[in-house]
Amino acid sequence: MANSIENDEVNFANLSNNELLDIIDDLTENFGKLFEKYAKLKKENEALKDENAQLSLKLNKIDSVLKIENEKSKNDLKNLVESTSHLASENQKLKTEISCLNNDLAKFTHGSNNLDELLAEQMPLFVKSDLGYVEKNKTVFKNDFEASTSKQSFAKPPFQTK
Repeated sequence: MANSIENDEVNFANLSNNELLDIIDDLTENFGKLFEKYAKLKKENEALKDENAQLSLKLNKIDSVLKIENEKSKNDLKNLVESTSHLASENQKLKTEISCLNNDLAKFTHGSNNLDELLAEQMPLFVKSDLGYVEKNKTVFKNDFEASTSKQSFAKPPFQTK
């Protein structure tokens, strides 16, 4: 190509016509290759721009869908937290109510046991022998008041005569 290069400049004054033609041919050939490469890269660039635009649209759609789903999830979570706190307070109220009912049932059971003991120890209504009373009529009443674990019927005791 050039015989002398000074400070990145080519001196064309000392070159012959054949050398200049060779340089022009080389430049033309290189220009053709570069132009083909440029055209190819330009097409590839356009294809990549189109693909980028399509992917950006898809990304925007997915992003908007995810934002909507995120908001739904946040609302669902908020509702679940409120529901959970409501259920927790209701659970605490029910525990308190169960405790009160257990206490009432324990008092009732204790009272029922005391009543059963009193009724079991009770003497029949018309028996006055321990009081110093002398009976004229020998009528004896059966003591039906006994402690039981099942339901009691408080019917009048039947009369028995000896």
